[in-house]
Amino acid sequence: MREKILYAKIKIKQHYKIVGFLVSFAAILLCMFSNWDIRYYGDSLGYYQMATEFINQGLGNFRFDLAEGGMKTLFELRGYAWPFLIAVLRVLGLTQKTGWLIWESAFMCFGLSWAVPEFFETLFRKKGGIISRIILPAFTLIFWKGAIIYPLSDIPAITFVTLGILILLKAFGHNGIRKTAEIFAGGVCLGLSYYIRTGSMVSIFCAVLILLIYNKTRPVKRLMAVVIFAAGIMLTMIPQVVINVECNETFSYQVPISFTTGITDLEYYNGVRYLRWESNFSETHPDTVLLSEDSLAGTLLEQQNLIPEEIGPKELLVSILKYPVEFLGIFTSKFANMIDARWGELYIQELKGIRYGIIILNFTIWFLGIAGIIFELGRARNGISKKK
Repeated sequence: MREKILYAKIKIKQHYKIVGFLVSFAAILLCMFSNWDIRYYGDSLGYYQMATEFINQGLGNFRFDLAEGGMKTLFELRGYAWPFLIAVLRVLGLTQKTGWLIWESAFMCFGLSWAVPEFFETLFRKKGGIISRIILPAFTLIFWKGAIIYPLSDIPAITFVTLGILILLKAFGHNGIRKTAEIFAGGVCLGLSYYIRTGSMVSIFCAVLILLIYNKTRPVKRLMAVVIFAAGIMLTMIPQVVINVECNETFSYQVPISFTTGITDLEYYNGVRYLRWESNFSETHPDTVLLSEDSLAGTLLEQQNLIPEEIGPKELLVSILKYPVEFLGIFTSKFANMIDARWGELYIQELKGIRYGIIILNFTIWFLGIAGIIFELGRARNGISKKK
């Protein structure tokens, strides 16, 4: 009996990636089915409706003929990638709710229990274990369940960013056609991440730096790698260009909200002034958007006579250089509020008492996680220095 138990432990340790995926998938699927009757709101509803239109129009057809208002408005604002992926998952699930939830669970599990842990194992050159594969899905289910049960873009964006950079890091260990294909695939993943969340654009610039600095080849080959990477990104632009021409009559690769509204400037302003921006669907408060204002940020903006229509990257950078200490406090406070899981829901269903125990535990795990990453980065740097 002991031998069988020992044998089972050895096998689990050897195949910790598969075991971690299966355990995480089971937990996420159970969570999905236990929230069977959940209603989609706001962005999650918009993504799901766009996915329905992709299915109705036929997957692969981006030349939509949509009437003014309603559905066309969604395509005039949002990127195509996440709604299109939702449509693919729903088709794989035979457009039935059960099938959709199974495939959505598998995708979320792929991101949380494979892509992200694999990225860190590759980055730190350190083999993990089954705990490293299940801790992120468990953390998300406990504190950020809404990011899983609603079809929102947070986890998909993280998945494609980490997957894209992971593929690039692995490409450096290969040669020839395989290396070329992996660099191209990395470009596709990071291109898709931009069309899921525009903030992922930063990761594209980081990837270019990785290709130029950490790619230990001749300068000409480094430039060729950037060109191949860019080709992968350009492939992901095609559907958005077609949609923009059809729905906005504009030839552009950008996510349409960037040029169809003034929301970009408003986001810079709100990003500084407000600590929290929450969607409320409870019946105990009349407002559907709950804002928590930073009084210091409001004072700084007013002192400089900055209004939403006039603040952009340049103005924001000037303000940061003028008041570095104050903005360090503003962004630290904003980060703390961003990771604060006080309600346990991304869409507030009930304005109940703040769960201080959950808040403390959540912050403790974040602190330990960030400290662990810093420690591993320092150890990796010391290892490289010793080799030199």
